[in-house]
Amino acid sequence: SKEERAAYYAARRAAGITPAPKAKQMTKAERRMSQEAQRKVKEDKVATQAENAEMLEELKLQGLSEEQAKEMMAELARNEEEAADEDEEDEPEEGFRSLEEVQEEIEEMEATMWQQPLTLPEEKRLLLELSDLYREASAAKDREKAREEAKAQKRSRGQILRAQVDEVNAEIHSAKAHKKAVAQEYQDLMDVRQREAKRVNSCLRRQELIQRKLDEKEEERAKLADEFKKQEQRYQNWLSRNRASPSAAP
Repeated sequence: SKEERAAYYAARRAAGITPAPKAKQMTKAERRMSQEAQRKVKEDKVATQAENAEMLEELKLQGLSEEQAKEMMAELARNEEEAADEDEEDEPEEGFRSLEEVQEEIEEMEATMWQQPLTLPEEKRLLLELSDLYREASAAKDREKAREEAKAQKRSRGQILRAQVDEVNAEIHSAKAHKKAVAQEYQDLMDVRQREAKRVNSCLRRQELIQRKLDEKEEERAKLADEFKKQEQRYQNWLSRNRASPSAAP
């Protein structure tokens, strides 16, 4: 009856049983989008490889050994691959069915119970099987939850490692910028030194020229002083002669 079916579906919703999603046929636009996404993934992969090669060299420049740098890059690549795999459809664990498969079987068995006349033993058998399937569905949910938690942990490790690599890269770029600034400052100082050296050389040449002129003037002054002494001596001699002989001419 309608009441029984309504009660049945209400019980299913309360148990958390949802219908398995049906496969949807892709349209041409969706196929084009899928192809474009695949092409973009390939381009991103090539770009990532180039970026990783550059990052490896930067890590080596930061002081890490080649082995340490490669190990860090390999760990980062593993985390990125695991993160990419998480976006793909999950495969059920070996020996277990997926939650969708279990739900499909539950739906088929429940449909059999409601649509076909059953004897009491058959109904009891189906109820027992349904009970087992409900437990299997619950276990599948637990496995999916555990898998999602594991994925979250992997993503967290990947994010931490990526943050470490980004931090190293930031330090490298900062060191490069500082090195460039220091090199520019050094070059500026060298230019100032060269200009000052030219000024000093010019001053030294001027000082040397002035010193030569001073030496020449000093020599000229000495000669004039000698000549003055000679003239003074002659004058003193003349005075002496005049005192001794007033009629003598100078």
